[in-house]
Amino acid sequence: MKIAIPYADGLVFQHFNEAPLFKIYTVDDFDILSSGLVTISQGTPAQTAESLREQGVNVVICGNIGVASLLNLQDAKIQVMGGAYGEADAQVESFLNGQLHFETKESRREQKDGESNGNVSACGSTQCF
Repeated sequence: MKIAIPYADGLVFQHFNEAPLFKIYTVDDFDILSSGLVTISQGTPAQTAESLREQGVNVVICGNIGVASLLNLQDAKIQVMGGAYGEADAQVESFLNGQLHFETKESRREQKDGESNGNVSACGSTQCF
């Protein structure tokens, strides 16, 4: 499975639609196997979702995310876990251990108009991966 996080300076970048980089992790059920930084074109939400899909991403862990990006990731069958805040590597470890917590005061403070935060599963009741 592959997990992508919008990334800056070791942290979850709080504005998905403006992320300068994504850190993409290859994981198994409990461990990070590898990771790397990737520049993803932020042309349109559809282009970003398609680029992540082409990278083989199954899950996005992010802070705040716009509705258009959320819907395009859903169309690409990528599960979205929003409202994450803090060190990117720690968020992936928490996800793998079933302990990822969302929507902190910090993530709400960073929220812009038209963005959402909180735990959003873009796949509904079905698994994307």
